[in-house]
Order: sequence, then C-alpha cells, then structure tokens
Amino acid sequence: MRNSLRSCIKGLNSGNDTILNAVYSSTQEGAFDVENVLLYNVGSNGFGHLCNNGLHFERRMVLPPEVQIELMKPPMHYHLYSVVSKDTKFNYWKKGRNLACWADIPCIPLRGEIKPHSIWCAMKNGFVEVNNDHPSLYGIQIKVKAPIGTTINLASIVKPVLDGIISSFHTHNGSDIIELSERLAKLLGENEQTMEKMLMDTQMNILGKRNLLHKFGQNIQWNPADNTCVTADILFDNSKEDGGWFLSGELFKVEQSDKKNDVQKQNLLY
Repeated sequence: MRNSLRSCIKGLNSGNDTILNAVYSSTQEGAFDVENVLLYNVGSNGFGHLCNNGLHFERRMVLPPEVQIELMKPPMHYHLYSVVSKDTKFNYWKKGRNLACWADIPCIPLRGEIKPHSIWCAMKNGFVEVNNDHPSLYGIQIKVKAPIGTTINLASIVKPVLDGIISSFHTHNGSDIIELSERLAKLLGENEQTMEKMLMDTQMNILGKRNLLHKFGQNIQWNPADNTCVTADILFDNSKEDGGWFLSGELFKVEQSDKKNDVQKQNLLY
C-alpha cells in the first residue's frame, strides 16, 4: 500500500496557489499522531512538490467510504490526498473558541534537522495571548514566514514544528526535572535554571500538565498531546523582505461539523 500511495502521490500536480490536503478517516480509537499516519509513514519526501505553499491535514472519526473495488472485509482506514486551492474551506471540523494566538515570533530557519526544543523555546520566549481552557480536541493554524525566495518541504518539518509549538502549551509534571533541564540547557545554550522554570511554567498551560519530555538515551524526547490535534493548517509565506524566520498562529477548540466536504473529486487518492 505504501509504495502504491507513493507512486500515485508522485503523479499529483500543484500550482502557485494550491496546498496539499490530507485526510485520515477511521472509527478506531487510539493515541496516535495523524501527521505520522498521513505523512511520515508514507514518506514525507514524496510530498515536497505538493506543499510548497502549505498543507492541511485532519482526522475524521467516521467510517471509511465505500470503494469501487472488491475487498476481503470492510475497510477500517482511509487516506485521502488532494491538491486544493489554499483558500478552500474545510468542513469536517468547525472552529470554536480561540485558546491561544501568536504573531511573528522569531524562530530558527526551518531547514535540515529541525528539533522540537528550538521551536518550544521560541514559543516560550515569544508573546502568546492565552485563554486558559482545557480542550478535549483542538485544531491549530500556523503561518511560517521566511525570506524572499526560500523554498522548503513543509511535510518534512511539520512534525518537529507541531511538537515544539504544542509542547509550549503544556507544563511538565516534574519527572527527572534536574537532569532534563541540564540536557535541554546544553541543547539550547541556556542555563539550567531558566530551562527548569520554562518547563514548569503554568502561564501557557492550555493542554495540561504531563510527562512532557523524558530521557532518551543521552538525549531527550518530547511527549506533547498532539494525538488530540485533529485538524491543522500550515501555510508558508516566503515574501519577507527584511529576512528572518517567524511563526504566527492560533490554537482553538473544535467541534464536529454536520456538513460534508464537497471538494471536487479531482486529483484525489483513496
């Protein structure tokens, strides 16, 4: 299946004002990251030609639709990939109350081996407006601003960017706090006390206290609640004349919509 998907995805074409739309549908419950299912498990490099301007992904808690081929048993999982206008409205989820918003927070260039800790630190040091509410499911919209002419494959960086941003809306539960602060300080070139304070800070604690990161060999591994992020938009703007990279966005509550998406059935992969 993976090779078939890769082959079909390669045949999709994008335009100057299009983004990649990826949808996963299943009634099976479980704690998993939808971006892993839709992008990384297939191979993020294969999406590079489709998401120069942006990408949208979402998880639907519905049965997969009927298909035109004979199967041994009813399908349990469904992937849909399409190329759509960046102005397309998505109706699987309704945007609810804003939980947080931020604008033009400076960040490192989003190239190569991006790690969540750099994005987390940028968010913690930036100005973020917060409504302290704890959603069961949420969505996120992100705009990445970059210098004129910059090109990136958003599919290859969406995981560390999401992990870093979402982690900034948690408070660590204190597990191994001394050693984790030391490791984080070395990675970021900061002092340990600052890292401990940022990990334990509650001002942006929208998504709750948890074991936010843990030791992983000699490194660290982040553990945000990104499995409850059911819809995400990441747009790319490479028209910034004065250079630098910046992050803007919103975190918000969602509700299931009673509408159905009527995107024309062209350039779709099932």
